Amino acid sequence: MKVPRCKVQCVGEITPWGKQLLKDLQGENVIEPTFQSAQEFMEGSGPALALIENTPDSKASIIRIRQSARRFYFIWYGRVFSKEDCQFAVDVRAYAVLEHARAEDTKLVDIFGKAAESLEIATQFNHLVHSLKSLLVQAEAEEANRPLVNEVKTAVSKIETCVFGNELLGGKPGVPPGQGATPFYRTQDFSDALQTVHDLERTGVLWVKADLPGQEGKVEFIQGKIVSAQAGDARGLKGIYRMFLWDQPKFQFSRREAQDCFVEEQITMSLQHLSKEGEDFRKRYERIRREIPPGELKVELEPSALHAGTRLPHAEFSTLASVVEFGRISQVIDNNPLPDVTLFECLIHLKKQNMLRVKAG
Repeated sequence: MKVPRCKVQCVGEITPWGKQLLKDLQGENVIEPTFQSAQEFMEGSGPALALIENTPDSKASIIRIRQSARRFYFIWYGRVFSKEDCQFAVDVRAYAVLEHARAEDTKLVDIFGKAAESLEIATQFNHLVHSLKSLLVQAEAEEANRPLVNEVKTAVSKIETCVFGNELLGGKPGVPPGQGATPFYRTQDFSDALQTVHDLERTGVLWVKADLPGQEGKVEFIQGKIVSAQAGDARGLKGIYRMFLWDQPKFQFSRREAQDCFVEEQITMSLQHLSKEGEDFRKRYERIRREIPPGELKVELEPSALHAGTRLPHAEFSTLASVVEFGRISQVIDNNPLPDVTLFECLIHLKKQNMLRVKAG
């Protein structure tokens, strides 16, 4: 099975001709597309490769996205480009312009391959800058040579500014050099912390603690690879995804010898994919957090809601089975292997369908 050469974000309006081209490119394993509106794309994080079709509204969308903080390469494709269109592509620094492209054109493989390589370099640099910032935070905390730490911090900021100034990759305009750079600790989230340990190939334990009671967890690494994780009673991937939901977590890394680490479940998926899933769970959590029932609440099945024709998706059936077995919300969440957010969503939906009721007493 061929591996798609390049993951791309297809942004904005797409005509039937454009949809067919994307389908053909996917069929040839040139691209692996996902689809987003311009607003959704701007709300994303990290460097990206965008495919934008030349439609009547595409220029306005491109300008709007370029003026955002999102850093991205973009390929502009369409059936016909005027002279003015080509000048616009130069002005906004399009990575490539594809006029009346066809999937069987071998040049496309080269274009998307080089774009993928450029994107990978930008992504790795982004991760390494976060890693350097993390090391500097630790150096400050450990009362290291302050003048030297400040000099290294200045150098990292200047390196970051230089790379962020890549005109093809873009970035937020109007920010003077040395200003607007990511703070060295305030913006570090769980995804950044995981990536830092991975990039530096550390061996030891990443301790995670947030403000609410019970929000303490740990992730163990051997040479940058996750070998176990725990957050409360949740272990492995479930525990990692739970920690993505915590507000303003704080981190501390303790070095250990490999033989002293507890190897429970080596996570084989890429850290980029894991982080993307964790961040998606976080977004879903934010949409429902006001509806989430308290952990101490006891619920039970409403028998009258079930009949011979009842059909439930797997996740809801699994959630309902856990309700029957455990009853208390906290125990349902801890003992069911599904991610916490999925369980919360199922509980909310089952309650709205009158399939659950609060248990008396």
